[in-house]
Amino acid sequence: MAHHHSFSPRLSPAMTSTTSLHDMGRNRKLRLLVAATGPRDTSWAQALVVRLSKNPQIEARAIVDDVVPRLTQTIIVMQNRGLALGAGDRADDIEFYRQQAFELVEWADLMVCVPLDADSIAKMLAGVTDTFLGEVLRGWDIQKSIVLVPGMSTHMWSNPMTKKHLNKLHRKWNWIRVVTPILWHYEGSPNPKRVPNWNGFNEVLGIIKNQADLLGLGRDVEVATGLGMADDAGVRVQCKLPPEIWTIILDYAGDWELSKALGMYTNLPMPTTWSSQPRDPNDPLKVYEHELEWTVLTCNSAAICKKISQSPPEFHDISALVIKLVIKFGLIDVLAYMEANRPDLFKAFDGTTLPTKASAYYPRVDVLDYWKQSAWFRDRHVYDAEAVDGASRFGHVRVLDWWWRRSGLGMRYTESALEQASGNGHLLVLEWWRDAAAQDDKVVLRPGRSLLWATQHGQADVLRWWDASGIPAAHGDSVAKVASRWGQVEVLETWRRLKGDDKLVFDAEVLVPPTIFKHLSVLDWWRKFAHGELEGMEGRKQQVEFRTCNIEEALEDSIGDQSSVRRCYAATIQRYISPGPGRTERVWQLKYSRGMEHSERLEKKAQGQGLQAYIHRTGMKKNKNKSDSVLCTFIWVT
Repeated sequence: MAHHHSFSPRLSPAMTSTTSLHDMGRNRKLRLLVAATGPRDTSWAQALVVRLSKNPQIEARAIVDDVVPRLTQTIIVMQNRGLALGAGDRADDIEFYRQQAFELVEWADLMVCVPLDADSIAKMLAGVTDTFLGEVLRGWDIQKSIVLVPGMSTHMWSNPMTKKHLNKLHRKWNWIRVVTPILWHYEGSPNPKRVPNWNGFNEVLGIIKNQADLLGLGRDVEVATGLGMADDAGVRVQCKLPPEIWTIILDYAGDWELSKALGMYTNLPMPTTWSSQPRDPNDPLKVYEHELEWTVLTCNSAAICKKISQSPPEFHDISALVIKLVIKFGLIDVLAYMEANRPDLFKAFDGTTLPTKASAYYPRVDVLDYWKQSAWFRDRHVYDAEAVDGASRFGHVRVLDWWWRRSGLGMRYTESALEQASGNGHLLVLEWWRDAAAQDDKVVLRPGRSLLWATQHGQADVLRWWDASGIPAAHGDSVAKVASRWGQVEVLETWRRLKGDDKLVFDAEVLVPPTIFKHLSVLDWWRKFAHGELEGMEGRKQQVEFRTCNIEEALEDSIGDQSSVRRCYAATIQRYISPGPGRTERVWQLKYSRGMEHSERLEKKAQGQGLQAYIHRTGMKKNKNKSDSVLCTFIWVT
């Protein structure tokens, strides 16, 4: 008898608003480890790898008994060799494979054994590690899933020992999912041939693709900044606006799914992840999956649970879209229904899915409360640093507060938390971390490269915050160079005022990146800095060192049309150079001169002004009149 819960409104008031934010992180691919045992059973693994090789969301490696050339041409493949020290084996070789097994366990997100023979299954359950694959299985992180395709004869499959092994996997090894087996028998005489039978290829393919979609959830989401988040989630704000105004608001937010969920007209195009028709109209499972996705998007919790109760018997995997919407819209009643009535579907929320997505990408404190209190997750709350790091990155202060005050769990985070908060300009997040560290000794501030993140992304206010906070932060010596590389003039000026003209740290390479990338405003700023023309300098000049040869190379490496940068140097840049002890040189002029005679006239003019000058010719260039132009550097030696 199905157990139904009382249902809340379609969208709860805890829903946060969204604004556009540039996603600085690069999408990480699903790391798939494919394994196959048996010298004749590599073909299925090979077919799987070849099929997935062009999927941009997946990168794969393989462990097989029989290494075939076609497989090695596609991915990194390692042979499943024995680890017992036999004749001719070296201990170093065995240790190398143990190290590789350790690294593969850390690297992989998902493992697919296609197939795993009866011997390997028995050894895995017994904890035997006499092979490379056995070492990987023995050390596998149970927070990650394994898809197991048994491979054996029809007689082995019907043996009671197989049933015993499968029951143990089902009851105690819930991180392993057993799917349709590859069964074989022999036909023909006098030389019988083994005939395999398997119709589960598409099932395994679908599981892998769904995991890749699940990993990518939220990577491209437009999320709320800290300034747009309410401190009191219990406050209801009632606002009656005409539908036309709501359409404008939702179109500005760029959230097509939210518009559809609210039943509002939108001018936004349908995202590519959605379709108006099933992907395969002839496949009942695909048709049902499509109907379920649209039900979750447009209906209330009662209708969603009813639709789930009508699922075909063969339906065991909910799509990444459904998982996304359940978390994004905080459908707690749907989660509770699946936990109570469809545990096979609820397994999709195992691992780090709920805490990570509800913390970083779809900030839902109510979903985090459910995850913490659910009997399903009791004593096995699996989470990692991505949850808190992501909340910091996207400015979710209330989520950070939940992890610190209400979760009862230790906060896991890395330097990325403060780095990306700085890069995105989330001052409220930085304030939260400072206050939390002041109140709790367990909260340790890890600034990492926060100054450089703020510099690269032009967050001058963040640099002011770090300078005023009194928190020690490294990499301050690189701020000027990074700002020059990324064309951040405001950051350069802010950092100069914070540190003082005499304490601004830079080296002789500081002009090379802006020359290559044609940041003319940065070059002009350095010119004004050298001549004391910036606000507050009052003519106090500063020495800006560079190497002429490096500038020449930078001009040659400049991307696209170089004329604007060359004109900038030729017309405006005059600064001090220190080529060696006891001698100072100053660039008097850097320009094109038409022909050698013009160069000589310029040299005489410089000498007539009392300058000891010489010409450093750096290259020849044909002008429109096909005459030579010489890039000359006139040096004033003192």
